[in-house]
Amino acid sequence: MQTTTRFFWCTALLSATAFSAELYVSPSGNDKNPGSKDAPFATIAKAAAAAKAGDTVRIGPGIYREQVTFKASGTKAAPITFAGTRGKKGEFLTIVEAPGKILDKWTPAPEIAPGVWKTPLAKRPDLIMMNGAMIAFVNRPSMELPRWKTLPKELNENMFWGAFGPGCRRLPGFDFMSLPSDIWVSHRYFHGRKEQFWPTIGNVLAG
Repeated sequence: MQTTTRFFWCTALLSATAFSAELYVSPSGNDKNPGSKDAPFATIAKAAAAAKAGDTVRIGPGIYREQVTFKASGTKAAPITFAGTRGKKGEFLTIVEAPGKILDKWTPAPEIAPGVWKTPLAKRPDLIMMNGAMIAFVNRPSMELPRWKTLPKELNENMFWGAFGPGCRRLPGFDFMSLPSDIWVSHRYFHGRKEQFWPTIGNVLAG
């Protein structure tokens, strides 16, 4: 009986993995392709629509300006996996941006600082994406705050969530752009824990 059970279990595992597939996405692909390594899809949304339980979607380097809705669902034993691409130093080479307006008409802004450029905005955004990097808190009150002489080694909630006015301890928008990728933040939202700032704020802004 034990041998029969083991044989059945092995057969079930083979059946579950036999139908799993790898789908590929690349900016140079085409959504009319089959999604293979040699003929990848162009969008993550197309791969998400084609993926089934147990499949792995491998997303190549590039910037994907799209909002993806996941209609299919995997299982605990056979999840659907989406894997981006990393560089040699572990940096992300696969960037997903929400679709939006591409900013143009940039002009020099020497009145702010050398090497700074500006462009008119129809409204004040909470964030923009530039060269695959998210710049948060792009709004007039934050950007107009005086620059700090020394950037903090860690953040607290008053530095990015505090009220404006006398004694304001917010970091200005330009200083946020200079924060290192590994900086930590403490906030009551985390129940006393410290979290890495950039992944955390990305999750907050993404809902």
